[in-house]
This record gives sequence, structure tokens and C-alpha cells, in this order.
Amino acid sequence: MRLTNSPIAVELTLFCVLTATASAASLWRLQGVTFADGGTATGSFVYDPGTNTYSSIGIITTPGTAFSGTTYEFIDSATSSATGAGFLTSAASDQTGADGLALFYNSSLAGGGTIPLKTKSAEVTCTNANCVNVSLIRTVSAGSVAEAPEPYSMLLFAVALTVKLARRSR
Repeated sequence: MRLTNSPIAVELTLFCVLTATASAASLWRLQGVTFADGGTATGSFVYDPGTNTYSSIGIITTPGTAFSGTTYEFIDSATSSATGAGFLTSAASDQTGADGLALFYNSSLAGGGTIPLKTKSAEVTCTNANCVNVSLIRTVSAGSVAEAPEPYSMLLFAVALTVKLARRSR
């Protein structure tokens, strides 16, 4: 029996397609992000282009000559989009004096892949409550964000391929 005509193949294919399209949010990892003062940034976040929301933020910056580094776990949702994001150290309603990490992408995260950061990306200090006004600490000199493969889709693909190979060997 050919797998392409079997009901199981049709069901597996449909399941894989529906599952892959149901999960629009993607994990993004910082790659090679360095600051002009020698510090670096590593970590990741999840971005959902369907709802324009960021979640699961875990970004750490290391010391350089201009700044000692910090950890970012929150998002400034008012200034974040598919082409840039403001990451914060706290969720406080008054961000005055708090550190921020502004990342601007060369293209929209909705397109996926690996996207270089714009040179205007920087680590800043918020100078007002909503962090609209900032004081520059240090600029990003290189780096990108890269979409990580969604593990469930990869797992489903592996299962479908295993079933297909097992059936073919019979």
C-alpha cells in the first residue's frame, strides 16, 4: 500500500499543518550582540506577530567600560512592535531611572529567519515614568536575532517521517 493514499498519511499531514499554523508565536535568540564598550547581550524572547506581543523574556547584558550589565525580563508594550522592542528590568509603573534595552530590527520579525539589529539599538536609562525619554548608556555595535525552530513542529515532522519510513519498509 502506498502511504500517500492511506488515511493515516492524510491525517498526519493535516495534523502537522494545523498544528504548525496554530502556533504563530516564535522563540527568538540574540546572536553575537555586542556593545561598543565591549559588553555583550545574550538571551531570548517569544514574539507573536498575530497579537504583537512579547513574552518569556530572558536577556542578560554583561559588563563593559560604560555599564555593568543587567537582566531584562519585561517588555515596554507601548513601544514594542515587529520591528523593534523596549526590554525593561522591572514591570514598575514608574520607570524613571530604570535600565532599558532598545532593539531595532532591520526587518519585521513576522518574516522569520535571522534579522540583523540596526545600529540605533542601545542600552539606555529611562528618564521619565513611561520610558519615552531616555539617556543613552551604550550602543549596539553588532548582532542579530534569530528565530529558533519551534520544537513541537519539529517533533511532529519527525513522527510523520518515522511513520512514513516504517510503512514504506513493510
